[in-house]
Amino acid sequence: MAKHSSGWEYDYRLGEYEKVSSEKEFTTLIIHREWFAMEKTKDNYLRWEWVYYKDIDGFGECHVTQDDAGMACINSDDNKFFLFANMNDETERWDSVLVLSDIHKIPSVDIIWDDK
Repeated sequence: MAKHSSGWEYDYRLGEYEKVSSEKEFTTLIIHREWFAMEKTKDNYLRWEWVYYKDIDGFGECHVTQDDAGMACINSDDNKFFLFANMNDETERWDSVLVLSDIHKIPSVDIIWDDK
């Protein structure tokens, strides 16, 4: 369970990510060796299959989703989960990032899977 989320978008003029949203919200995240899932609405989850990519300094252990539509990174040192989306093929940068932070373990939950 993450207690905070923030949205970031890459500002090509400045050459860096800028925060566009930040809120205290509880988001359930399930990490599995072959996939990860995030709560879409209460008790409904979206699931993405992923493959290991590499360790990236500052972001941790990163995985690319199987359809190459996103990249998820688990940073155990900073207790954060990064979800990169919208790859810009011209600049080879992810246009947006969701950062979930202040993550703590909760008891198991029953899952209802939604389609992507």
